Amino acid sequence: RFATESGKIGFLNQKGKIVIQETKDNINFFSDGLAMVENKETYYIDNKGKTILKPLLKDVERYWHFFEGLANFKTKSTQLMGFINKAGKVVVQPNFQYVSDFNNGLAAAKLNNKYGFIDKKGNFIVANEYDDAKDFENGLSVVKKGNQYGAIDAKGAVVVPLKYKDLYEFKDGLLIFDNDDTYDFYNTKGKTLISEKAGKKIRIFSTDTLILNGSKDYTLNNYIVGNYGQL
Repeated sequence: RFATESGKIGFLNQKGKIVIQETKDNINFFSDGLAMVENKETYYIDNKGKTILKPLLKDVERYWHFFEGLANFKTKSTQLMGFINKAGKVVVQPNFQYVSDFNNGLAAAKLNNKYGFIDKKGNFIVANEYDDAKDFENGLSVVKKGNQYGAIDAKGAVVVPLKYKDLYEFKDGLLIFDNDDTYDFYNTKGKTLISEKAGKKIRIFSTDTLILNGSKDYTLNNYIVGNYGQL
């Protein structure tokens, strides 16, 4: 993707050849082989710039990008969200206060002010019982119930107990939870790797997480945890 000084947007291929000529239309990134174009109306183009889909639904405030064959949309009148397929047909009715993109067949969905996860037919696979739910990563979703955080798998089974004050980091298959007096490290199978006393500062360096002023040095996945003194 490139932009000219006049604000026009176009696309280059990997060889630097222009494959979509610059235009004043707002062309977004490609996902699922399509890019969303927003101007006076929204439509979707392929990697040659050809219009593939021009949704004709009424009462739509906004469309989003396609992921796993479906794109979410929000209605003007109710502010509720659902999904269309690449034919522009509504496949999940706009019954939800919020829906995320689909990831491995599931999307986070908010109904009656509670979050769960739905399939591509709009059925809850993980019941809407959480106050917050993050997209699945490495097979786990970090969820919140009340003021406590934990993690569940794609079937809704609790993998990390919902007992933590906050999630500090979830990266490269490692979860770090803050529990006031400790930082607890888990892998994606829910196994506790280490537990370090709180009162330490945590610094993130790209793929390395360092717990400072700890008593031991550890290597966990791509992370290094150890005694590095005060910041």
